[in-house]
Amino acid sequence: MPSSVGQPRKYHSAEEQHTAHAASSARSYIRHKVQINKSRRRQYKRTKRPPEPSVSKDGPHPQQGTDPPASHIKSFTQRILECISSKNEEFLVLIDRRPRVYAKRLYCEFMATVTDQSPQGDNTWLCDELTKLGTLIQDVTNYADKILNDTGVGKDLAEAQEIQDCMWEVERWLEDILCGVLEGVDVLLNAHQSRRLLYQSSAS
Repeated sequence: MPSSVGQPRKYHSAEEQHTAHAASSARSYIRHKVQINKSRRRQYKRTKRPPEPSVSKDGPHPQQGTDPPASHIKSFTQRILECISSKNEEFLVLIDRRPRVYAKRLYCEFMATVTDQSPQGDNTWLCDELTKLGTLIQDVTNYADKILNDTGVGKDLAEAQEIQDCMWEVERWLEDILCGVLEGVDVLLNAHQSRRLLYQSSAS
């Protein structure tokens, strides 16, 4: 009898196919999340190194025979803030400018995939949305680190961090829903009915 070791498992029923697909989506999101965190750690280490070239709040060190461009830091920071603003606009479009409604919609869309044929539902869409959100957060984090490197703590960094905080909160809401999905539909449904999901109980 030929060995089946090393061969991909075959899913015969629709329920098995849906379950396997949902698990694959969750693993894909988790892998993506790991990569994001690794990138964050690398970026954090880079921020600890002396910046090249050295730039202070008062502007770059002047070179002999030249005058330092007084507006260099302001213009550079302004460009970074414009990039952050662009990412924030992408974020607002993604969530339709209503974060709580967005989270509720994703919960309802997942629950709509729960059927007799697929009792565990399909979390693919939820994982896809988390991946998009995670990418935006990583981009804004990189930009915020550039501001920290070049101008230090101040109003501009606070503005970037405020946008980060909004994104992180929505990410926590969606991860909370995904945790419920992975624990089981009954657990998720009970948490929703008891208004214990983060998007329901958050004060923001």
